[in-house]
Amino acid sequence: MLKRVIHWFELEPVGTLLSYDHGAMSRFVQAGALTDPKRTRYANCRVCKSSLPIQVQSWGEHLVRCTLCGGEVDFGIEFQSVSAKLSWLPNSLAAQIDSSLNPAVTLIENRLWRLSEATSATTAVYLLRSTINLDLEPILAALNADFDDGRRLILTTSPFRNMPEPTAETTFLPLDEVAHMEPEGIRLDARSLLPQLIDQVPLWFELPPPYNRLTLAGETLPLRRRQPDFMRLLRLAHAAGQKKASWRALLRRAGYRDVYTSLAQVFPDEVFRFIETSKDDVWIRKAPYPSRVPALIGRGRTTDDTSF
Repeated sequence: MLKRVIHWFELEPVGTLLSYDHGAMSRFVQAGALTDPKRTRYANCRVCKSSLPIQVQSWGEHLVRCTLCGGEVDFGIEFQSVSAKLSWLPNSLAAQIDSSLNPAVTLIENRLWRLSEATSATTAVYLLRSTINLDLEPILAALNADFDDGRRLILTTSPFRNMPEPTAETTFLPLDEVAHMEPEGIRLDARSLLPQLIDQVPLWFELPPPYNRLTLAGETLPLRRRQPDFMRLLRLAHAAGQKKASWRALLRRAGYRDVYTSLAQVFPDEVFRFIETSKDDVWIRKAPYPSRVPALIGRGRTTDDTSF
């Protein structure tokens, strides 16, 4: 049942008319996924010879012209048709994820919706109306413009060809993995969805907003310039269960534009009391090195009591 709804929801162009089958579609009309059936006729253009279904009342047929060229039309057989209600799916999901948000917030018309409030303390949830070949650039731009301060879960109506691998900050998840259809409507499966929304790993350090102070084992490190952005991203990686993260990738996401061969080119020695690196990886220590120990000892080395 859910596959049918997703198929209708993804049809292009938006508003495509579907021949109404009472036995197969009545339950979806009642649930609100489809519009009410309406009288429909094929309009056959005398000029360009196109043939398109049009919902029209009998008293208005003489006003109908070809939507492609504007030519006069002849009408074919009469039948009933419906179309997908694009607002139904995001609003139904939003009501289950965040009852205070109604309706869902449209970020890209007919393409991308936010289903929950976006805060740094929670995972923001979105719905993406996807296709096999999807241009991700405008999608990511809209997501970053809407919320770039915490974790994001993007539910996609279907998998697509260039679907990104999940990261600590952003996960793309097919809708049919966490939802199913019932006679009264779509239902989210809490057992499948909640693990995507809850931090599974307890953190051994504190880095609260605005992320400018890292507290580890009772010691606090003030963060300056772009350091809060870097540490925030590293925190997200740890909260998502990643023991390590690529410091090069974190630098790029934090806004560092130069090319660096070592993290020591970016952070002063004092910071390395709180973080550890090995090749391309970085992580936050279990405890800071004592200030009397030269910070260089910690760069690129691993000790059992201070790192993973």
